[in-house]
Amino acid sequence: MGSHFTVVYDACVLYPAPLRDFLMRLALTDLYRARWTEMIHDEWIRNVLRQRPDLKPEDLDRTRVLMNAHVRDSLVTGFEHLIPSIALPDADDRQWHDDQAVRKLDQRRADDGESGTEQGGGEG
Repeated sequence: MGSHFTVVYDACVLYPAPLRDFLMRLALTDLYRARWTEMIHDEWIRNVLRQRPDLKPEDLDRTRVLMNAHVRDSLVTGFEHLIPSIALPDADDRQWHDDQAVRKLDQRRADDGESGTEQGGGEG
């Protein structure tokens, strides 16, 4: 992969679907490293289901699985222990907190020469 830039896809850009589709296509170009967490997936899926009760959770779970499988090193894990160390301008802004923890972990692992994420399938 040629890029040193990391972009954390927050739930607000994974829903609506057209924006998610566009960003997934960009992620597949390797212009940058796209990252997200299961917590971010949970949030966008919860919001979609709230707004679109006609959709089935299993359909959105399939989208989650495909996203994780096809974008290299996208799923960030092991960051939860960093959350308490981040000071927030607004103590109620949990998602900002999580995003900052992911960025901090990604930077630490990059400094150590690790990918910092679970390996996505990359095929396909």
